[in-house]
Amino acid sequence: MMNESSEPRSAAIAASGRGRFSPRLIGLAIAIAVAVSFFFQNGGRTRIWFLLFSFTSKTRTAIIVAIALGVILDRVFLSWWGKRKAAKNAQ
Repeated sequence: MMNESSEPRSAAIAASGRGRFSPRLIGLAIAIAVAVSFFFQNGGRTRIWFLLFSFTSKTRTAIIVAIALGVILDRVFLSWWGKRKAAKNAQ
């Protein structure tokens, strides 16, 4: 026998979406799993040429450095763009 008072509550939870995993969370978990897998599969050494420098490094180290440089460039560009917009709006 089902308790009548619990039925509306469970229906309300199901209708609100609570109690399920969101598609965004599942997508994020899959992206993290793929990134971790990619990271550990690329442990070999590779030759890197950057401007006038040439050196040998692990591929995963090169990937981390490339990501870090990308993040830094993104922050610098967005900061510059925001200041440019603010100066243009102030005129």
